[in-house]
Amino acid sequence: MTWSAYKKCNTIKYLIACTPDGTCCFISEGWGGRTSDSVILKKSGFLDKIEPGVQIMADRGFKHVERDIAEKGASLVRPPSVVSTGPLCKSDARLTKQVASPFIPIVMYCISTTFEKSRLSIELYLQHQGYAT
Repeated sequence: MTWSAYKKCNTIKYLIACTPDGTCCFISEGWGGRTSDSVILKKSGFLDKIEPGVQIMADRGFKHVERDIAEKGASLVRPPSVVSTGPLCKSDARLTKQVASPFIPIVMYCISTTFEKSRLSIELYLQHQGYAT
């Protein structure tokens, strides 16, 4: 379950939600690298914490979650670059920059964390999941 064909190694994925000012407001349990972002969103308990009227921004990994978010009275916001299949026009490029700009520092922080730069042992993963090693 931890093997990622995309990264060619064992990985652990977390759903991390942040407020627009960059404050971390949710961190899921660790999931194996093969688990899709949509499955993690649905099974992590994050949807139970969404309040009506909230806007959720997500990237291309969160496919087919609009309905789940809408059932909570919230809406999904995606930059046009995520849903576009061709080159962006100028107005879509500006909108992408506007929508994605609060997201970029959060992504950069996640990339720079130790968890992204180092390899964790399977024993640590199992410990995190509550299994004895």
